[in-house]
Amino acid sequence: MRYTRFKRYQINKKATRGVAKKHPWIFSGNLSSAAESFQDGEYLKLYDGENNLLAFGILSKDEKIAVRLFHFGETLKNRFFFKKLRDIWSKKEKLCDETNAIRYVNGECDQLPGLFVDLYNDVAVVSYASPSLYRMARLIAFLLPQVLPEHLSKHILVRGKPCNGSRIDFKPARWVRGQAQEKVEIFETKNKFEVYPNNPQSSGFFMDLRAARRELSKHDFNGMRVLNLFSYTGAFSVLLQKLGAREVVSVESNRAAIQLHNNNIKLNDLDPAGQEIVCADVHQYLSKLDDSEKFDFIIFDPTSMTSSKNRLNQALQKHSVYHKLALKHLNPESLWLSCCRSHHVPKAELLKVIGQASKEIIGKGNTQIVVEIKEDIDFSVPGNFSEGHYLKQVLFSNFKL
Repeated sequence: MRYTRFKRYQINKKATRGVAKKHPWIFSGNLSSAAESFQDGEYLKLYDGENNLLAFGILSKDEKIAVRLFHFGETLKNRFFFKKLRDIWSKKEKLCDETNAIRYVNGECDQLPGLFVDLYNDVAVVSYASPSLYRMARLIAFLLPQVLPEHLSKHILVRGKPCNGSRIDFKPARWVRGQAQEKVEIFETKNKFEVYPNNPQSSGFFMDLRAARRELSKHDFNGMRVLNLFSYTGAFSVLLQKLGAREVVSVESNRAAIQLHNNNIKLNDLDPAGQEIVCADVHQYLSKLDDSEKFDFIIFDPTSMTSSKNRLNQALQKHSVYHKLALKHLNPESLWLSCCRSHHVPKAELLKVIGQASKEIIGKGNTQIVVEIKEDIDFSVPGNFSEGHYLKQVLFSNFKL
């Protein structure tokens, strides 16, 4: 990218401190009035007060995150973005042996803030978190066929990725290569799933839980009765039935997700008698569940619970209530998996709440952490971006191993 495309901008001392730590964001409150002269989506060269070139970024006017930084240092090498994409792929291509559903570019975690590329079989979905990033998203889409194996980028979709409740207008989604694909079949190990790449809410498959599914594959579920709470489209349920569970009870309130769950059961040639899918609010289901109903394994995989740190206490309270209601249905000497999907919920506080709930239901000293499951390589988080640690996945036991 030519330097002439970049506008010079001098940042203040507070912003300079953040850049020195290589944090990828500069917030709007740290911009001077000089930024008002730039256009939304402008490429910027950022200088400190001593005229040192520190970083390169993109301006997002009228947004809380005002500048997203994609490179730190004084120079941009020739074919910078091509080489960046090539380096990212070299770290993640080994996942192709296990799956063809991969988060190729993971925004800030891959030093391309606000930009994401999800691979589903032969479809690549390029999404961008701000209208100011549209030009960059189109550039990434243009470069993908030059970096990826041809069979992974036959069809390329570019679309906006608005936050929940966002009123920002994005350009209409556009297929820029190949043909529009409404539905795609992907695999993960020996399991198959339907995904819908152009669904603005969710594709129907959570790739970020792959590490948890891999961990569960190490355990024996033969003959077990399983309760999958917030089951969504049934990825865990399909896996556990294939791992030998005699019955999987899945609870989900979204009817569209339940339809996909049923499709995934058929896609994997599973006996539908081995799965009971309950369309219900999880809290109401657990509140009405008879005390005699017992399970050998339970999965908690709720939505984020909170999109704001101001609602942290409410989110923790919900986790506490769900665990208290469910754990009384867990058989002795059993395991359960707890997941949390918000960077606003610190892991330490989540573990404390779960520990207190299990102590009340199971008894003191009977809960043990089997393993804290780390993000897989396509969702790994660098040390300069703590906000990326949204996902917590912990396998517990109600007995001492």
